[in-house]
Amino acid sequence: MGSTSSAVVAALAALLGAVAAGAVQAILRWQDRSKEIEAIRAAFVTEVAEICRLIRFRKYAETTRQLVNDLKQDQEQTGVMVADLREDYFSVFHALAPQLGKLEPDEATQIVRFYMLCKSAKDSIMPDGVMVENEDHDLALENALQLLTLMTEALRLGDQIAQWIPQIAPLRTTK
Repeated sequence: MGSTSSAVVAALAALLGAVAAGAVQAILRWQDRSKEIEAIRAAFVTEVAEICRLIRFRKYAETTRQLVNDLKQDQEQTGVMVADLREDYFSVFHALAPQLGKLEPDEATQIVRFYMLCKSAKDSIMPDGVMVENEDHDLALENALQLLTLMTEALRLGDQIAQWIPQIAPLRTTK
């Protein structure tokens, strides 16, 4: 009887040891995954905040707002806004896009939406974009209004995303 109870105790101890080791491993994997998710989130938030900072620093929204006002006041003007942006301002997005699924669904949605707004605005002001001078005043005004809407919405959404990590939030130099 003594040897049977010793064997049961030994087996139970081994089983409890295995469960405890498995639990420790699961906790460590969960912690590693949490750190990875936080790093992915921080990278996206940092790039979003810096894009917003750049838009404000270069006064793209202010310039577009002024162009809209000029077009509204002068029916002869056709409007021009061109910036040959060859740099990849979305390098973090391009590198980490496959990791978006690790974030919360609403976070991933907001990040993708932000980048789509920025890409559309960027494409609009490229040398072959819709903001290149054309002969139609009404079309120029419509394009400028659309560009202003894209930039305004991108800044609004970018500021929201930047608040996920408050110490990264963009400097607000303009409204």
